[in-house]
Amino acid sequence: ARRWCVRLSCSATAMLVKSLLLLAWAAQASGQTETNTAILSDNDIIPEDIPPFTDQLPIVYLLLGPEATPLARAIVLPESACPELSFTSELSHLADTSVEVRNVGSASLPTAFPIKVCEAKLPNDIDLPAETITFGGRPLPAVHRNPERYVLMGDTGLRVKPKNNGFCQSPGSTKLYDIDQCDGLPPTSRSQFNESWVDGDFQALDDWPLESLSSLAAAEAPHAVVYVGDYLYRQGPCPYPNNAGADCTGINAPSFYELEGANLEYDFVPGNWGDNIYGWWADFFWPARDLLAAAPWIGIRGNHENCERAGHGWFLLISPHPLRKNWTIDTEGECDDFSPPWRVPFVNEQFLLMDDSLITPLNKGVDHFNYTEGACPGPAPEGEVLVPETQSRYEDEDQDDAEVTRQIGLYSGYMKTLEDWSQSHDTNFYASHRPLFAVACDGDHMNVLDWTMQQSLGPHTLDRVSAAIAGHMHWFEALSFENQGLPAQIVVGNAGTDLIKNYVNQETLPTIELRVGVDDAYTARVEAGITARRGQASTAAKS
Repeated sequence: ARRWCVRLSCSATAMLVKSLLLLAWAAQASGQTETNTAILSDNDIIPEDIPPFTDQLPIVYLLLGPEATPLARAIVLPESACPELSFTSELSHLADTSVEVRNVGSASLPTAFPIKVCEAKLPNDIDLPAETITFGGRPLPAVHRNPERYVLMGDTGLRVKPKNNGFCQSPGSTKLYDIDQCDGLPPTSRSQFNESWVDGDFQALDDWPLESLSSLAAAEAPHAVVYVGDYLYRQGPCPYPNNAGADCTGINAPSFYELEGANLEYDFVPGNWGDNIYGWWADFFWPARDLLAAAPWIGIRGNHENCERAGHGWFLLISPHPLRKNWTIDTEGECDDFSPPWRVPFVNEQFLLMDDSLITPLNKGVDHFNYTEGACPGPAPEGEVLVPETQSRYEDEDQDDAEVTRQIGLYSGYMKTLEDWSQSHDTNFYASHRPLFAVACDGDHMNVLDWTMQQSLGPHTLDRVSAAIAGHMHWFEALSFENQGLPAQIVVGNAGTDLIKNYVNQETLPTIELRVGVDDAYTARVEAGITARRGQASTAAKS
């Protein structure tokens, strides 16, 4: 049997996992040319959902990079100098800390980032108290070498995924932000909007709680935020006029832009959506501002930050890794599909971080499951267990078996690296976007996720891992296993984006036995768990 805690007592480890869990609960209450540039034209339509990012500069935030190195970042205009770091007398010995330019973007579409990102690396071997460092006049949050309170969150963006925004009679094969575009240019007049063409997923701005959740979480005075990916969900414009049952039209404004060399399928580019500073500002930086000011962040990449969707912004703004020499945001091929794992070690525990953003699960995975109330299996009969089905990608006719094998090999190497790193601490937390051991129903089939990562586990990868933290599934779920046969699984994909109607029966959980990995190498029975249904998360949190 695995022993999850050595120097740190098992009771202390359990309390730490509990504190992580409680804070997770709290956090829930393209057919364009490189010459195209976005220039706001004179019109009587202004952004309705947020103030312009240019009114809030510098935008300052603090990330925890590899080896827990604090990375202070600031966003300014391209022509502006990087902000100055200032220290109180307590930290006067750091006065020579340099501020470097991480990168300068451009206004070129589709990745319009007319900004400069500046960065300063701070020491990782001392505490940095609050109110001792300012960056561009804005105070940086405290950095704790031995954190006691974490916020866990993920999947926060406003879900706007238009298959057709009502202007396109014939969607084509060209994609923008992974959304099919229209064949030919769209009508220039909104009078040609056709409600019957509207198709897609549209979350209302007044049904998007990220801003309030961020403020509530900040009020808990966390020492660090662990964010498990999927920052940007605004992949296209909202139907206008909005007749899709969810009012998200505010993201379309400013609605018209002057375009040099225009060859665009939509007349809303960029709006407050897409992999550009307008989309990132509206979907993440502005609504999360209170929590960004309250604590340093460990930021993990989600599948919405893959290269087709929001990968360029991820590398410029959030990635903890240095950019390649001569990297530019608007050059094709400058977005990497995979990033190496990394770790954030603290005094008593360590976070092992994985980029699993590019994986394509069997039949496109949990977002395409059939969620039907009453269809999920009930508890196994007494004396028996319910074994969820694994999701082998080799059964997917649309996938290349050789590529699946290659990815398993790649991630197996990454897992070995994490296993080696785990030896330095008695308490380790694996954090990624996709869960290792979560359960979900597809119709009347109980499934366990994620198959690719399960197949990548070695026989001792998780020997020193206490819990796995993830998102991707748009609800809250937490599972613990008998005799600590597997690390506890915590899923926090419920921090803002449109929730999925999860119908897993609570009474079924203690009758589940997982059998996953190569030759079912990882087997354990669920001891206790909770999986929140849509609209029930707050009630469940109080029970």
